[in-house]
Amino acid sequence: MKRIGRAFLFEEIYISLLVGEGDSAATADKYAKTCAEVFPAMGFIVSTMRVKKYSVDVNPDFIYGRSNARLHVTVSVRPLRLINAFIALGFSLVFKVLIKFLKGSRAKKPAAAEEVKNIQNNN
Repeated sequence: MKRIGRAFLFEEIYISLLVGEGDSAATADKYAKTCAEVFPAMGFIVSTMRVKKYSVDVNPDFIYGRSNARLHVTVSVRPLRLINAFIALGFSLVFKVLIKFLKGSRAKKPAAAEEVKNIQNNN
């Protein structure tokens, strides 16, 4: 899945958030929760995908108590990398299924089936 993410090239990601509530304490609480979610998510995106320029701006609005969000993204897709990633993913899934299938066919027979077979051989 990481290869699929690498097929996308983010030229620019700019996020601007204005966080506000009616009460100052509620605004501070909402601002803290927003920062706790936005910054780790952006870190994950930047570390797993190819990103050239990025910026995240989160500001509290204690005066008017309004929330606002702006997002600017420029993305390009590398088709050859995307196709190669899907082919590699397909092969890995097929081989995992084959290995499980082969392991399942070589599994030990249940003990009850062994006893029935021994009884039939003795008679």
